[in-house]
Amino acid sequence: MKALLKILASKFLTVALLAALFAACSAGTLLPLPVALARVYHSAWFFALLAAFSLQTLACMANELLRRKVPFGFLLLHVGSLLILAGGLWGFLRGEKGRVAVPEKASVSYFYPDWKGCDLLERGDGTVLRGRFAGIEKGNALFLPRDGKPEWVPLADVKDLRLDPDRPGRKLESDIVDLPGNETIHGFVLSAGPAGVRMKTEQEEREIPADRIVLLEMGDPAVRPLGFALRLDGFRIDYYEEAALWKLTLSRPGSEEPFVLRAEAGAEADLGQGFRAKVLRFFPDAVVNRETKALEARSDQPLNPAVELEISWAGGREVRPVFERGMPGFHRAAGASNVSANLVAPVKAPVKAYVSEVSILEEGMVTRQASIEVNSPLTHEGYAFYQVDYDERDGRYRSVFEVVRDPGLPLTVAGFAMLLLGAFLTCWGKPLLARLRKNRDGAGPAESQPGGLSRGQEPGGVL
Repeated sequence: MKALLKILASKFLTVALLAALFAACSAGTLLPLPVALARVYHSAWFFALLAAFSLQTLACMANELLRRKVPFGFLLLHVGSLLILAGGLWGFLRGEKGRVAVPEKASVSYFYPDWKGCDLLERGDGTVLRGRFAGIEKGNALFLPRDGKPEWVPLADVKDLRLDPDRPGRKLESDIVDLPGNETIHGFVLSAGPAGVRMKTEQEEREIPADRIVLLEMGDPAVRPLGFALRLDGFRIDYYEEAALWKLTLSRPGSEEPFVLRAEAGAEADLGQGFRAKVLRFFPDAVVNRETKALEARSDQPLNPAVELEISWAGGREVRPVFERGMPGFHRAAGASNVSANLVAPVKAPVKAYVSEVSILEEGMVTRQASIEVNSPLTHEGYAFYQVDYDERDGRYRSVFEVVRDPGLPLTVAGFAMLLLGAFLTCWGKPLLARLRKNRDGAGPAESQPGGLSRGQEPGGVL
């Protein structure tokens, strides 16, 4: 037993395992992320390598404990390393990750997990697509490759279409096939190919010829319950002084250089020869009232920026709108003053933050309110919600959140803390302890000098 323990704890094995892990991680960084996850970090051989390294670390600890009294820092270093590996493995095995879109004033109590399966579509020319088979429409198969855009592949060109039997989210009654005569079949697609589809229903398995399929829709992934509800109370986009970042360029006949004016209310410029320009109002999203012909604000988002510009001179005054785009008859119109104006967009997007105001509801009652921003997630009951996207549909915003649950994170954090403390004690523990002991020993009673004088005294007085 001791001989086996000595072999497992050998320095040669330590260096070999560390070199193998370094080589594997280096190769993973050079590959595209989906390939690196599939072929390196989530592969059986990589997990076997991590298991061997964990076993070797345990052997080192046991070997040192049997030989001598090991320093506390040594134990922290090794236990911390094992906790980091255990936390990563536990998070991979038991963690969850997915997305959910929440409309304004609506709530959800579930999310869609990331799909990890892989279907294979082989064309007649031998090329193979790896990804997800999404359905059939009018004799064409819709395939979503892992890398690249969706492809419509004619069934006549499909040599083989293999569905991953373990792809998550597939469940009975989730796939739908429409046939001629308004016939619809609900069931589970077992296999598909140029000849047709084999489908399992509650009663039987059926072979459906390809020429009879009008539309085939593969079911959405099964949802995962959260255990609580997430409600989107509101969504907004914050800007860095959005109005001040826009500019007006003005020019009149006879002027050599155009005048530049900040597109914010109250900004003025002297155009020379008695002409003055003044910005009355700035609209991030403006529309023209058809009856009054006046500018009105539609929203606070920069969808159709415009300013209400006043030009005054000795002979008169005019007020007119100036748009950045899209308004024939107004855009860059010179007007009676013969002064042309152009609204110039900022060079860089002035967006400061995308903010989702949310509430957590448990049993119908609001238990927590928070704001979710990019790089500022909300965590609740082990789930973390990250703002990753948004869109607007039917006049309502939708926030798209990435949902992550990592039960191994506490172990990983504790492992890193122990690793750092162990490294500190190993490198600086002994010198620090020796200095503390020296300071403690040197703080005793004052030493006497010959003649009855103590340190700090001189004949004739006391310092």
